[in-house]
Amino acid sequence: MSFSGYSFVVVTLLSIVTQIYGSCNVDPNAHPQPAATSGFKAHPQPAATSWFKAHPQLTATSDLNTLGRTNLDPMVDLLPAETVLVHNRVRAEVGVGPMVWDFKLAAFAQNYANVRSKDCALQHSTDEMYGENIAAGWLKSKESMSGPIAAKLWYGEKKFYNYQTNKCSGMCGHYTQMVANQSHRVGCGHVRCHADTYLWVVCNYAPRPMGDENTRPY
Repeated sequence: MSFSGYSFVVVTLLSIVTQIYGSCNVDPNAHPQPAATSGFKAHPQPAATSWFKAHPQLTATSDLNTLGRTNLDPMVDLLPAETVLVHNRVRAEVGVGPMVWDFKLAAFAQNYANVRSKDCALQHSTDEMYGENIAAGWLKSKESMSGPIAAKLWYGEKKFYNYQTNKCSGMCGHYTQMVANQSHRVGCGHVRCHADTYLWVVCNYAPRPMGDENTRPY
């Protein structure tokens, strides 16, 4: 596979459930996404953990386009604080309360990332206890794959989701998982492959959203 120019990130995305909230039939007459609803749906927030105490907190007004570092260090590929922030900015757009980082979920996600370390195959775990999003991409000098970049890519599916019909005109399962009001916690894992040139990211969500074609994510 060759890459040229400013092809900074090559990403293939899979969803743990093919449209957990509705069918994925192409809808050429999709209506525009409705305006965000007002207010947050309150969720209890746990006490600050040592990880967040040890890292500067990003403001809620940070521009999504500034999230995700360029020249990534192998130790900070995941960037948990920024990854959570991207999720919460996306959720706030539709009036859904914030998620919090869950270390148990992160350990679960990292365990599966370690399983995929030999091949970085874009394949979901077989344990369906949690919601799951995965992404992978090359590490370049700009917009390299990272936790927040993966979240921004999932956010990019918003344009394919029609809230009024609860249908998709393209892949949008990663986006609907991000904004699912049934999920309050997120934890992610990652692994580098191909001589540290390729990053594989997985995020797990709890509680796992349980819905059907008549149930919207929010």
